[in-house]
Parts: sequence; structure tokens; C-alpha cells
Amino acid sequence: ANGEHEMATYDPTRVHLIYGILPITGFAEGSMITLSPQGDGVRAVTGTAGETAFIETPNRQHEVTFRLFETAPSNVALMLLFQAGTVPVPLAITSMSTGATMLAAAAKLERIPGTTYDKDVPVREWKLVIPKLETVFIPAP
Repeated sequence: ANGEHEMATYDPTRVHLIYGILPITGFAEGSMITLSPQGDGVRAVTGTAGETAFIETPNRQHEVTFRLFETAPSNVALMLLFQAGTVPVPLAITSMSTGATMLAAAAKLERIPGTTYDKDVPVREWKLVIPKLETVFIPAP
């Protein structure tokens, strides 16, 4: 409107991760949540006469890594879930700033993370294995 540009605002406190029914809290400084595709996606191959074809790999696996302060109550809940040998549960990651929501019907903890103690608050790095991740966009308020 009036030729002016709207300024978008990103607020890390408006990013939410829910594992099953457990809202994850106590994120450490720096990268809170990292989503990493595990498949090749699309690649091109070229034949001897120069023809090119695209190959789409069916691997839609993702790895989700999130970092929590050692003092976060979510650590205890995640450890108990892992030790109980839980079945895969749904996962939702939502950014209220952008309106993006990543959804997985099944996610499973890879392992209990190690811990290093020093003069700063220790950080635990958790990893989830996800067979398939979908992204939906809902306009941010």
C-alpha cells in the first residue's frame, strides 16, 4: 500500500516443536531446530548421446536436530519416552512468524544425547528420524 514495503519480523519465541503431545521447551542459544533432508531429491543423468533425464528419488526421510539446555524439563520427558521404547509419534514444527508448519505422521528419537559439563550451561542435542515430512503454509497473524 502506498508503495511502501512491509517489514517482516522473525521471532524465535514463536517457533514451536511438538513431539507427540509433548511441547518441547528450553531451547539453547544458536540453532534451535535444524531440518535435514536425507534423500538425494532430484538428480540428472546424461546418456552417451547427450540426452538428459531426471531421476526423482523416493526417499523423503528427514533428520530433525534440536538443542536444549541441560536444565530444560523437556530433557527428562524425552529420556523417559526413549527408555520406554515408544512407538513413532507425530511431530509438528510451526513458525508463527512465517506461517510454515512442518508435519510428520511418524517421528522417533534416534538416541539419548551425550552431555558435556563445563562452566557454561551444558547443551543436549536431540535427533529425530522421520520417514516423511510435509510442509504447509498458514498465513501468519
